[in-house]
Amino acid sequence: MANFNVLPLTVRQRIYRLHLVHHKPVSHRQHRKNVGCYDSHGSCESKHMPPIFHVSKRIEKEAAEIYYGEDRFKLKDVCNVDCFAGEIWLRHLRKIRTVTCTWDESTTGATNGFQALARMTSLAELVIRTDEKKMLQKMLYSEKRHQRTVLKEPTPQQQLLILQFPGMRALLSLSGLRRMKFAKKYNNKGIAYGGPIPGGVLQTQVAAKLRKSREGKTTPG
Repeated sequence: MANFNVLPLTVRQRIYRLHLVHHKPVSHRQHRKNVGCYDSHGSCESKHMPPIFHVSKRIEKEAAEIYYGEDRFKLKDVCNVDCFAGEIWLRHLRKIRTVTCTWDESTTGATNGFQALARMTSLAELVIRTDEKKMLQKMLYSEKRHQRTVLKEPTPQQQLLILQFPGMRALLSLSGLRRMKFAKKYNNKGIAYGGPIPGGVLQTQVAAKLRKSREGKTTPG
């Protein structure tokens, strides 16, 4: 590798990008292929990294900035974030900058998923696909002891129940995101539905809190 190492850094970075940067967002399954994890049971029992990282510590450090810092990771749901993070070395996890995931109203384990996001200390862009109205319906259903609630236009008081949704406390521990967006979900046919309630708590309170820096200022976006 002596010949490779004497190349200018900009040239080495170009080579890393040719091998590691994908035009489309990287799914959990694609990431496993990238790092050579083909566990038949659907999970990796040990941590893996792209083969090129094994050449030398120097190459690992330089290439990790490219793969984890420049690729966009698109994960199935919040629970999948925890599984994904568990297969990555912490030094690499801290370089991830862009994540998209789905937060379903029936998802369990959201707290662990958002705690995993908090370990991504370079995270700058986060898109969460969700259906705020269905989440709110679930909260109202629970609050009224299993009495069905037909939700048309939720009141401000009802919307505040979202702040008690499972996993919300862990999500609100994040801060300093340059771009934070709640977006619509997609069904199996690729049709968009749900999303945040316009002017609702997710948009006006939660997203704003996540964009606020540790110094108390809100980042643009």
